[in-house]
Order: sequence, then structure tokens, then C-alpha cells
Amino acid sequence: PVRGVTKIALSGSTVLVRAPMVTMPYVVGALRVSAVAQLQAIGLSVQVTTVPDQPICNKVGTVESQTPPAGTVVAPGGHATIRVYVPPPAGCL
Repeated sequence: PVRGVTKIALSGSTVLVRAPMVTMPYVVGALRVSAVAQLQAIGLSVQVTTVPDQPICNKVGTVESQTPPAGTVVAPGGHATIRVYVPPPAGCL
């Protein structure tokens, strides 16, 4: 199977239909929940990793970076990773 391609059998013939491609949105700075919802809405699976926000923790819960970058054309069913700020182990100032 090829991601983004659906196989359809019609009267003994096989037709391959490619799903429409989507453009990766810019989610850096968005809240985690909003970024995940936006990416899932265009058919992507989302992995969330974390990065400590230091030292004043004014970005906790927001997206630090994303892969693939905004503007990249991807197939629905593809994968995206976002890095989200969390409080550092020592706590916030």
C-alpha cells in the first residue's frame, strides 16, 4: 500500500486514486490543543514531544517548533511532530 493512494476495483479493473494533498499549516506559537486539532483536521497523525521553557515559563503549553515545516505539501494520513513547551524540571521563576 502507498500512503494517500486508494485502490478501487471496478468491473475487473483496478483504479488507483490519489487523495488530495494538503499544505502543512503554521502552528508555532499556537496552544498544543489547537495545533493538534488543526493538524488532525487535515488528516495528519500528530506526535507531541516536549521542550523545557526557561526560565520564566511564559510559553508553557505553546508549540516551539513543527515538522514538517509550514507550507510543506503532505498527503492526508501523513505524520507531523510538534514540540511543546513545558515547565523545566527545576520549576519556573
